[in-house]
Amino acid sequence: MGDCIIQGFIFKVYSGTSIKFLEQMWLGEDSLQVVFPRLYKLSTQKDAMIADMVDNQSQGQWKFQFRIIMKAVS
Repeated sequence: MGDCIIQGFIFKVYSGTSIKFLEQMWLGEDSLQVVFPRLYKLSTQKDAMIADMVDNQSQGQWKFQFRIIMKAVS
């Protein structure tokens, strides 16, 4: 899963207030902490719940915060 992007899938996590986004298994067979260890190290939101990571003001886009500025690679 580390190299793929999942589009068009809906994952039901209910309110998302009791599942840790990075540290608990909710998407696949491993936690995102295990699948993406480098991003986990850089994250400033290690204890965030799923509900904390979704920006409801912008049609449910993800809100990620890292310790460094990351640039897209094309």
